[in-house]
Amino acid sequence: MKKNAASLLFTRLFRFKALALFACLSLSPAWLFAFETDLVFPWIANNAQFQGTLVLNNLNASSAEATLTAVRADGSSQTESLILAPQEQFVTSAGALFDELGPGAGYVVRMTAADGVTGGFVITGTGSASGSSPSQANAVPADRAAAALLFNYMPASSGTISAAVVYNPGAVDANATFRAFRKNTEVARAYRPIKAGAPFAATTDSLFPGLVGDVRLAVESDQPLIGAAFIFNQFLEPSMANAVAIDALPPTLPLQSAEAQAMWREDLRFMVDQMISLHPKLFHSVSREELDLAVRELDELIPGLSDQQIVAGLMKIAALPSRGGRDGHMGLDPLSVSGPDLLPLQVYFFSDGLFVVDAHPDYAAHIGKKIVAIDGRGIEDVARAIDPLLPRDSPAHLTSLRPYLFLEPRLLEAIGVVDDPARMSFQFEDADGGAVTVDLEPLDAEAAIQWLVSSFTASKLLLPEDASVLYLSRMQERFWDAFLPETGTLYIQYNAVADVTQSGETLQAFADRLRGVVTANQVERVVLDMRHNGGGNNTLFGPLVQFLESPEVNVRGRLFVLISRHTFSAAGNLAAEIENLTEALFVGEPTGGSPNQYGDSSVGKLPNSGYQFFVPTLYHQFAAADDPRLSVAPDIAAVLSFEDFRNRNDPALDAVMAYRESK
Repeated sequence: MKKNAASLLFTRLFRFKALALFACLSLSPAWLFAFETDLVFPWIANNAQFQGTLVLNNLNASSAEATLTAVRADGSSQTESLILAPQEQFVTSAGALFDELGPGAGYVVRMTAADGVTGGFVITGTGSASGSSPSQANAVPADRAAAALLFNYMPASSGTISAAVVYNPGAVDANATFRAFRKNTEVARAYRPIKAGAPFAATTDSLFPGLVGDVRLAVESDQPLIGAAFIFNQFLEPSMANAVAIDALPPTLPLQSAEAQAMWREDLRFMVDQMISLHPKLFHSVSREELDLAVRELDELIPGLSDQQIVAGLMKIAALPSRGGRDGHMGLDPLSVSGPDLLPLQVYFFSDGLFVVDAHPDYAAHIGKKIVAIDGRGIEDVARAIDPLLPRDSPAHLTSLRPYLFLEPRLLEAIGVVDDPARMSFQFEDADGGAVTVDLEPLDAEAAIQWLVSSFTASKLLLPEDASVLYLSRMQERFWDAFLPETGTLYIQYNAVADVTQSGETLQAFADRLRGVVTANQVERVVLDMRHNGGGNNTLFGPLVQFLESPEVNVRGRLFVLISRHTFSAAGNLAAEIENLTEALFVGEPTGGSPNQYGDSSVGKLPNSGYQFFVPTLYHQFAAADDPRLSVAPDIAAVLSFEDFRNRNDPALDAVMAYRESK
């Protein structure tokens, strides 16, 4: 469609007559005809958050025609032709010019025009706090496309988002390799196809899940590309710059010898082969192509990575099939070779943040403080870097596992969270809101083991034991009970799915004894607490379920089950079984374990490095086959704040006591 520029007058911000300026500067107009005629506007936005403006300057003394074609990544397009008056500056919103495309995903615009027509574009963050925040860049001559592009600065941290846009101006689809570098090391790699004549846009953290910190980004392709970089602050206000065309990237500096490279690659192939051969349905959440691509990326990065960076890469691949949940029994244990080298803290995610709940005696002064940053990185950034390394059944399971790696300095260095694992800077916030920064040194392996086994919560994932708080008082016992006569409550804590407790009492005898308690007392409610139960053997909980099904117990408003992020594996199956067979009300947090899940892991050992890894061998279905849930959700939500913990309150049990069944 051909549009006269005057017909779009209402979209113009201003007109600019160049002749007067040229006269003032005594410039000859002969130079005006040296400009490119094939220009690319790499990314134009038209949506509720961002608005794009195109600026065309006709520097000729006569009218000029310009043809502009907008193309989205999905191939949808619109072409418009304009007649530009002599020496006219034409400014229009993308939405007005490409009205048929409408709002939605951004697009590339390519313009062909007479010599002497130039172009630029403005992206305005209309959805930001200011409602404006414009950023501008020049259109790029199409003949400046290159097979290697450099994006000099791409941050990935809290409050900052960076994104890369590449456009393939040719007629042949391109295969592009995105490479992220930190200092002198390539830390991540991703492969993406770029359709001919179409743009590709992605944020840095979507290209490289888990990447944190500042990197430079290079793109190599088998076809010439044009690129632009965007950076957005916490208000989603944009800044942008065009990518730099370079001849080629310098070769990667190897950190691994040829022999070491071969050994790591053998370990990688062995682990993946075992995953494929042992898992009953490895590709339930990711495709074979995605796994193969991840393996290829790590394989090619191995020469330039440290040992710990390779271990982190292996952990990512082992966790990848669990991306969609139900596969928390997968994974590679990073502590299985050299032992723990831990920070001397125990941390826990409460509803109001990450707090220190226990510490080595030398660091006891920090108990009760909130951690707001590690080496200057916010806790959200640290969690984002850690999550791709962790297998998961559910989002709640991730929350349960994160402290496992928050305390491992070598892995935090490997994934770019800290610079020096021997001395890490922690920013704490005390109860009064005051901030203090402390450098912490990790314990050596021997001291770490001594500290880990100093209490029952050896994994340091659960809360520490506290004899004065009912639900924290006997965490080491597999199952136990207490009748609370003042409230008529039979409290049962089931901490492991087992059929005998340490005292020798079998689960059947335990269930029979519970029946006796119900018969002999005025029991108003029965509370089964499974908040510390990480699983066991899901064929053994039958006697307990039968007790819960008994008529004197199985009454809505009388039977309650307490669940949390730590209710996992066979305990997750048990929660689903109780849900199916009883009138129980669930209280607390969503379970870490899925109702249906992969389990019964086989333990493998990498042939060269010796790291242990785990592959599920069975699928356990305790809910409907098509049940999409990743957790059993509570009927009554009751989350634990640090204030609750410090004051020895139990909001879940309090919610049970306050519950009254509506008539």
